[in-house]
Amino acid sequence: METPDSGNFLRTDRTVKRDRVFRVFTLVKFILPIVFALFAVRLNGNLVFAFAVLAECLIVFLITNLISFWNTIVAWFLGVILMLTVYLQSLVLFFTGDYVLLIMLTNLDSIEAIKGRAVQYGLMIALSLIVIFLPVKNFKIDFVKRSGILSLICLLTVGWVPYMLEDYSPYANLIWLIEKIQIKNQTEDRIRNLMNNDEDAAELLAEFYSESVGDGIVPPDGLPYEPNIVLIFTEGLSMNVIRDERNIMPNVTYYMENGLHFENYYDHTAATFRGIIGQLYSSHQYNNGDTNLLVSLQSVMSSYGYETTFVNPEPQNQIFTDYLASFGFDTLTSGGVEDYILSDEETYNLVFESLSEGEENGTPQFVAAYTFGTHVGNDSPSHEFGDGSNRLLNRFRYCDWAFGEFMDRLRDSGLMENTLIVFTADHATYVDDEYILTFYPDYERDHAFCDKIPLIFYYDGITPETIDADGRNSLDLAPTIMDYLDIDSPNYFLGTSLFQQSRNSFVERVFCVPDSDWSCYTGDGDLRNLTEEENEEYMEYIESYLALTSRNGIMPSG
Repeated sequence: METPDSGNFLRTDRTVKRDRVFRVFTLVKFILPIVFALFAVRLNGNLVFAFAVLAECLIVFLITNLISFWNTIVAWFLGVILMLTVYLQSLVLFFTGDYVLLIMLTNLDSIEAIKGRAVQYGLMIALSLIVIFLPVKNFKIDFVKRSGILSLICLLTVGWVPYMLEDYSPYANLIWLIEKIQIKNQTEDRIRNLMNNDEDAAELLAEFYSESVGDGIVPPDGLPYEPNIVLIFTEGLSMNVIRDERNIMPNVTYYMENGLHFENYYDHTAATFRGIIGQLYSSHQYNNGDTNLLVSLQSVMSSYGYETTFVNPEPQNQIFTDYLASFGFDTLTSGGVEDYILSDEETYNLVFESLSEGEENGTPQFVAAYTFGTHVGNDSPSHEFGDGSNRLLNRFRYCDWAFGEFMDRLRDSGLMENTLIVFTADHATYVDDEYILTFYPDYERDHAFCDKIPLIFYYDGITPETIDADGRNSLDLAPTIMDYLDIDSPNYFLGTSLFQQSRNSFVERVFCVPDSDWSCYTGDGDLRNLTEEENEEYMEYIESYLALTSRNGIMPSG
């Protein structure tokens, strides 16, 4: 028989059970980021990150637990707001071994490029959002009359941790990002102010003008007169991938060993937007999509009677397509495809078609192409490596296969007899969790984007040779190709031919992402950070150049 108090008893029992569930939710909410950070130790080998995330989760927990004694809804809402930063940072830490970098934010317009891991990223983000929005319940300590006092004492005790662990703290990193964005905006203002009139423009033009690329090499025997030039920018390819003892890229290795290749040669910037324009113009640029109206490799080749073509593998990416269109190639082609990303095989097929058409017309061809297949997150559409379980190895094996097929096709068609192949990368392979788990500890990197990259010249009959670039970088690509072909032009190149002594020895050995103030020196055999004095001097020089190339500046006519 039900008593008058039984209803209250049942309601109380349900409330107790609900509160227990909510307390479990609360623990899960504050523990999950710590789990992400602990998993990141497999990438960075540093438990301090996990300790910093633990400290900040504890601080937010204590704050919200204290407030919940006053108002549960306010505590829940504040917890959601405060934990969003911790979750975002710990998720990025989980996949990359580091927190959010400014270069990640400035490349958000290319976020579709990582869709190969969209499911994995999406599931992790969805899980995090679900957990963040779980209801919470405070924890009362029976032996303390006012548990809020204990929370306050703990908060004051632990609150110093993020301050002491500045380099490892999610919130300190957020503050650092905000400061970097402010510095970026201030730098843009300085760049605009450097060239406000014709007199400023004339001074900057004179500062960076060079009458010639110089003459550091006699055209080698066997190099055809006015050969077709194929310049391949492979997405994110470091030399260690080619050199790996697992023989990941046998075709590239073959042409490297049987051609002319440069050792100790580094990328000079990142990511793809900056990497491609930076090599074609021997330049730096500040923002993705910024144009350069100065002399480029393709403009010089055009002046020597070459038909110039760029093969775009991302026609559906309008921002990237508009960026490539600004380079001034005679033709920008994707083979009529507009709605998907070209495979490496399809990209090489378009290169071959351009060469074939030029052969029929009797016009020498300069064809540049960017192959997308090795982008972070991609897998191979075919030709897997080994058992196919490692998507990173798969995509590099597929890239190598497509390159080998292209070279065989050139040879079978007879086009190889009159073609110079230049094989390089837009930048080094990005260090993410897949890269670390595949190559560490045998090959460890000190920088996520800066590393040695390939630069290979090949034509039929070439004498195999290795040249030590001595830490110089991809600023030197355009003048090196011109010097090799005995082609010359007045220019505003920051780099020098690798066949000559460097004109800007320090500049040609600095990796830099100007808008992120992210730089290091590559001329000592190992990477090192620039000193404060070196960085200040270097950035002053680069800002002057960026003012010269700024689309908002006063550009030379004619």
